[in-house]
Amino acid sequence: MGNVVLALDLATELGWAVGPVDGEPRFGHHVLPKTGDDVGHFALAYDRWLRDILIKTSPAVVVFEAPMPDTAGRTPLATSLKLKGLCWHTEFMCAKAGIRVVQEPASSWKKSICGTGRISKAMRPYPVFVALEQRGFRVSNHNAADALALWIHALSVLSPRNATRFDPLFREVRA
Repeated sequence: MGNVVLALDLATELGWAVGPVDGEPRFGHHVLPKTGDDVGHFALAYDRWLRDILIKTSPAVVVFEAPMPDTAGRTPLATSLKLKGLCWHTEFMCAKAGIRVVQEPASSWKKSICGTGRISKAMRPYPVFVALEQRGFRVSNHNAADALALWIHALSVLSPRNATRFDPLFREVRA
């Protein structure tokens, strides 16, 4: 099995970061179609995207943010099904392919990267952007930034020796 880690920020606009533990990550975001209450077509679109990235990258590990509990009565059923379905389907596809999966609590990776687990995308400047810039990355999309930060955090757990190059003390400028 290889040494590639794939990190996912699962949402309707999802972020992704992928790379070998001893190399540079690639990252970006992908927008899933707006399907309203049609969960099936949303699932089909995610299935196509996930299959494609798993085939193209052959990860040894897939890490994604553990889902948050629904806010009682405030999350529409279709939204809840879609977001929980992204997690379920990722676990399912990885199990079929023999890929290890790690669900990481948001507070853990945020604390690891930003120094605190209590941040939100509404904060200005967004702390994840700042933390990534300190590590030499310029990212303008919140979802891609979260996936990249999660990838760096996963590296610090899975391969600490390889993660030191992303520590701000050992920073290189990356475009």
